Amino acid sequence: MESSTTKALIDTGSCVSTISEAYYRKELSDLELQPINQILNIECADGKNLPYLGFIEASLEVVGIPMNHKQHCLFLVIPESSYSKDVPILLGTERYLQNSGLFTPWYLAFRAMTIRERSLQKQKCLAIVRSAETGTVLIRPNSSLTIKGYTTHELDYHPTCAIVESTKDSVIPDDIDVTPTLVNYRFRGNGVIDIHISNITMRTVTVSPKAILGALHPVVVEELQTSNNDI
Repeated sequence: MESSTTKALIDTGSCVSTISEAYYRKELSDLELQPINQILNIECADGKNLPYLGFIEASLEVVGIPMNHKQHCLFLVIPESSYSKDVPILLGTERYLQNSGLFTPWYLAFRAMTIRERSLQKQKCLAIVRSAETGTVLIRPNSSLTIKGYTTHELDYHPTCAIVESTKDSVIPDDIDVTPTLVNYRFRGNGVIDIHISNITMRTVTVSPKAILGALHPVVVEELQTSNNDI
């Protein structure tokens, strides 16, 4: 970017590109920070609005991509986070793909990533988990057991860490506890998944074969950052 070199994340789920305030102040402070007057509302994945100071105009070139060229881009300047300390730039693929002039294999790869993320947003989960038991399972009052599950409606998604959670279509009532379970999601290669269920009510819950138990959602597992004051 301009005369500096750094790491960037190509985000298939973002329609805007951003740069951390710290990197802007250190490397690109000669570029004018232009106000937007808060007329642009950007919602993050957690539903909260993305804070920003304004935007800058800068030239960008991605190193290592054949037939790539410098292009003029707009970047929102946002507060620094723990992640942006190492990767200060985020490229929103919607705008980037339209103007990058990428070599065909690279373009198709990035385009496939974008379509995959859109499919996840539409389906809202990676897969549905159903009971793999051959017979009806009875979960008696004040008891816990493990039900074997298998995945259906799998999304063609890259291998990732996922969590099993209850869903509105599940046969498990809301007052029955389904233990969140981490699994390694692999398209068409998930095998059997153990679903741990606890019934702390005074009634018996029935689970039929192939009944929906929950859904798989992608998650990111991060190490907890601690300071010296926390030790």
